[in-house]
Amino acid sequence: MVLKGPKGGSGGPPQKLFSASGAHAPAPPHRKPPRGIFFYWIWEVGVTPKPPGGATPVQGAGVLMRRKSIIEKWLNNEPPAAPHLWVAGGSGMGKTTLVRALSLHILERGERVFIIDYDGEYSEIPLIQVKPPFPIVTDADTLAWLLSQAARPEEGGYTIELHLQRIFEKYSVNGREEFKELMRIIEVDSLPYHIRQAIQWRLFLFQKYFIIKNEPAPLNGAGVVYNLSPIRGGRSKETVQHILVTYLLSSSSSSTLIVEEAPVGPFLRDILMEARRKGLRLIMVSQQLPEPEYMNNFELLLFTPYNYKVRLPIPVDPAVDRGVWWVGRLGVKRINIG
Repeated sequence: MVLKGPKGGSGGPPQKLFSASGAHAPAPPHRKPPRGIFFYWIWEVGVTPKPPGGATPVQGAGVLMRRKSIIEKWLNNEPPAAPHLWVAGGSGMGKTTLVRALSLHILERGERVFIIDYDGEYSEIPLIQVKPPFPIVTDADTLAWLLSQAARPEEGGYTIELHLQRIFEKYSVNGREEFKELMRIIEVDSLPYHIRQAIQWRLFLFQKYFIIKNEPAPLNGAGVVYNLSPIRGGRSKETVQHILVTYLLSSSSSSTLIVEEAPVGPFLRDILMEARRKGLRLIMVSQQLPEPEYMNNFELLLFTPYNYKVRLPIPVDPAVDRGVWWVGRLGVKRINIG
């Protein structure tokens, strides 16, 4: 990583924090070398984790803004900032490491954070950690809506929701055995084959990875990390992710929702609509960018080199140049990584 200048300014030669071998290079005169992967400085963006102070690295890693940074402007919703953040780049480039540090800073600001942890990479964040089966509080109509949101375009989300509402009006589903019985009933129902298959798939995943609670889930504390790593199968994990995102959007407000392996397409449109209605901030992490029609809803934090397959307003070739770029309504800014 490279710092572009001493504290309080951007002049002077860049200073490398790590050598090519990974060992610490001589520290800048105003600060000791960072300790561990969490204690690195994102100088240009302004995210700088505090020293540990005797605590474990992640537990003690608050985030201190060194100056009026572009991320702080975004967090404060300063015009003309976009409401949400999209972090993109190839695998292993540091997206999750950066977002972990950012989530700690948001917590230090006294804000709630909910994380959809796709691969178990947020286990040390000081929040409630939940693995399947995920507890949710819902009624029949809401459950039908939750399950329909995971529909693929060819399956017809509204059609699935209507059929599920009709089914839940006739049958109670509070436990796993009732879900299994409901799937047997649907098997002989006079539904079109593809609709029946889509409904059974969702009911199967729901009874396996969720549990309906009568008391509210812990959505009014500092936040929750939902760990999807125990779920096997890409399609199963994606469907559970969609249900969880929809549930959190409908159940919480005035908080930040971080989604790893962020979804795109029509489901992203629905997420943006619900987030705007509830006043939620989204931080989406993905190897690809959102569709052009949704791009204006996000400030972009882009890791290069990577082939983004779209033209970006940065003065270098993103497929060749190595760095991190902030692109959005707040301008274009670069973070050098050495």
